[in-house]
Amino acid sequence: MIARSTVRLLAAACCLGWAACAASPAQAEEATPVWDRAPTQADYDLAYPRAALVSRTSGGVSLACRIDAEGALSCSVVSEEPADAGFGDAALTLAGVMRAAPEMSDGRSSENEEVELQILFDPGPEAEAE
Repeated sequence: MIARSTVRLLAAACCLGWAACAASPAQAEEATPVWDRAPTQADYDLAYPRAALVSRTSGGVSLACRIDAEGALSCSVVSEEPADAGFGDAALTLAGVMRAAPEMSDGRSSENEEVELQILFDPGPEAEAE
């Protein structure tokens, strides 16, 4: 297990960049997915790229995803920082365990909705590799 690891998952319909998102008044009223399943700490620990963990490298990934009829996500990497450190694949792994509820926050069907996920990886101040 990664000691004191921090991996943050930020999901917002219109949120860009690596920092936490502050929604504008218009964005605050937009429907967002309701998550039936989100990644656990164990999921994060397994997905964190080993070489990045050993070198204590942080990273961030932006995914463009579509929700299918079962709530599963079909995603592609929009951006990854740093490139070629394995964070894109790790983020896709985490997205693979996520499941959206059948309805969005406003009651509309979530099927075929598009969502952008911001996934941040940080090994934490006392990270250890097994």
